Amino acid sequence: VLQGSALLVDEVDLVLHPLKSELNWPLGDKHALDFAPTRWELPWWMLHALLLLQEEAKPESQRASWLASGRSSAGLSGRNSAPASKSVSSTSAEAERECLLRLKSACEQGIAGNYMQRVPHLALLSEEWYHATLKPLMGSWLLIWLRRTGLHDISDDAAIRCLAGGGVEGSMANSATLSDKQAKMLNLGHDWLTYLLPHVLRKISRVHFGLLSVPEMIAMQRDGALPRSRRYMAVPFVGKDTPTASSEFAHPDVAIGISILAYRYEGLRKPDFGALIQNLRHMLEAEIGPELKRPTSLLWMEWIEAAGRRVRGTKTLQRREAAKSGAAAEELSGTESPSRQRASGYEPETPRSAAVGIIRDPMPPPPP
Repeated sequence: VLQGSALLVDEVDLVLHPLKSELNWPLGDKHALDFAPTRWELPWWMLHALLLLQEEAKPESQRASWLASGRSSAGLSGRNSAPASKSVSSTSAEAERECLLRLKSACEQGIAGNYMQRVPHLALLSEEWYHATLKPLMGSWLLIWLRRTGLHDISDDAAIRCLAGGGVEGSMANSATLSDKQAKMLNLGHDWLTYLLPHVLRKISRVHFGLLSVPEMIAMQRDGALPRSRRYMAVPFVGKDTPTASSEFAHPDVAIGISILAYRYEGLRKPDFGALIQNLRHMLEAEIGPELKRPTSLLWMEWIEAAGRRVRGTKTLQRREAAKSGAAAEELSGTESPSRQRASGYEPETPRSAAVGIIRDPMPPPPP
C-alpha cells in the first residue's frame, strides 16, 4: 500500500522540521507502557515542585487547598514505595524543605532575569539558564524521590552524576551492581532532567496544549473522532483555546508530562470526577477488612483532609485508635486511666454509607 501511494504535504519545510513536527503512521496493537507506574510518578514529583512554588507565590486567599492544609507532598512517593523509618523520614523531609527553598530562590532569580515567566503560569524561556542553574537543583529534588522509592545501592554523588550525565551506562563503570529497576529509574530521571523537563516547561497551557472540554468531546464523538487517548490525555493546540482536530503528542513521556500539567492547571472535568468516584468504589469493594481502614478508604480520607474537610465516621475511628494506644501504654505501666474506662463502654456507631465515605459538608452528587 505504501509503495503504491502518494502523499501531498503542504508547508513541507515546517512539516519535515525535526524539532517542530513529526509525521507518524501508528500500526499494530497498543501495548502498556514499560516501567509503570514509575513512568508517570517520576515526572509528577518533578513537576510538583515547580507547581508548589507557583502556588506559594499567589496571595493566601488564592492558594490551592492542598497547600493550605500542609499536605503539599502527600501521595507523591507512590503507593508502592518502600517504608522508611522515622529518622529517615525526618531527614528526607528536612532535605525536601531545603531543596524547595533553593528552587524558590533560583526561580525568583530566573523571573527577575527574564529566564522564566510567571504569567499565565511558571514557564521556561531560556534552556541555557535551565541547564546551568535549574537542572542541578532539580536533580537534587529528584534524588529525594528516588531514595524513597528504593534507590539505595549507590552513593549520592554517583547518582547525581548519572542523572546529570549520560545515564547509567555513560556515567558508571560499575553499573552491573545496580538492579534493572534502579538502572531504569536513573535513566528515566536523566531523560527527564536533560530533555523532557525543559521541553515541557516551555509549553503554555491552553495555547500549546490542553484538555478537551465537554462540548468539544461531545462534538468529536458525534463525528467519530474521539479515541480514548484524546479523551483522557492532553492534546496539542493550534492557537488559544483551539485544540487540533485529531493530532496527539507522539512521544509517550512528553504526553505524560503535558497531561500532568494540563490536569494541574485546569483541574478535573465533571466526567473525570464521576469516573474517579466510580473507580474508587470498585477498588473499595475489591478490598477486605474494616471499611474505614481499607487502603482506598484511607486514600479518600487523605484527599478530603487535603481539601479542608473530614469524612464522617472518622472521629469514632480516631477515638478507638487512641483508646487502643492508651490501653497498650497502661498495660506496660500497670494502671488504668478513666479514658480506658470510658472506652470500654458502649458507643453508638456513627452512620456512614457503604461507599468510600461521606463528606460532612453537603456536596452535590457526582455526575453520571
